[in-house]
This record gives sequence, C-alpha cells and structure tokens, in this order.
Amino acid sequence: MAAGTLPLSVRPTETSVSPHMGPLGGGTEITINGAHFTADATVSVGGSPATSVNVVSPTQIPATTPSSTSAGTVDVMVT
Repeated sequence: MAAGTLPLSVRPTETSVSPHMGPLGGGTEITINGAHFTADATVSVGGSPATSVNVVSPTQIPATTPSSTSAGTVDVMVT
C-alpha cells in the first residue's frame, strides 16, 4: 500500500434470511446469506442481538433469533 493511503472497508451485505418468520418468543435458528461476513461479525434482529452467531464462511451465518414484543417485519443486520 502506498504511503498516505487507507485500505477500503467493505460493509457486510445480507441477501437472504431463512426461514422468513418465527415465534415472538424467539429461539428460531436462521441462516443469513450474503457477502463480506467476517469472523467477528454480529447479528441483530429487530434491533436486538441474535445469539449463537457462528460465521461459517464469508457468505453464510447461522444465528438464533431473540424474543420480540411485537409482531411484524423486522430488519436483520450483520455488522
């Protein structure tokens, strides 16, 4: 790398989550597919941290959903 330059960082990208629904009590094992996942990635579902996050590859993360207090669509984020 040339002096005075910074490496580019690439944000993880989620392309799919399966299954698409689960109970309000949480505990659903989900698989997140995407790109640029790193070993230290974290997952949030509806703004709450998922558990049992295990980055198996740069393109796949299994995790377990947290509980929720309201029904409806939520965002799944990998950071």
